[in-house]
Amino acid sequence: MVKPCRETTQGDRTLTIDELAVYRADEAASILRVSIRRVRQLVKAGRLRPQGYCRQHLFFGRDLVAFLEEEGKGQGRVTTPTPTVIAM
Repeated sequence: MVKPCRETTQGDRTLTIDELAVYRADEAASILRVSIRRVRQLVKAGRLRPQGYCRQHLFFGRDLVAFLEEEGKGQGRVTTPTPTVIAM
């Protein structure tokens, strides 16, 4: 099974975001390269959708990828890595 993930280049670093993983607000802030306060503002404005309605915001990787693509933070270079096929 191929794990759905995306790679994005931000400046001098490359991130791999697992689309099925769940990220905490501090992890999402690191991926988006913004502060935790800014993540909360994006949630309040409805631009970033958290999962669950508990005290701590949780985000699916696919929502973070969609936000990066929408905002252009990935500089237009958000790509899906090609799967490696192993013959048996």
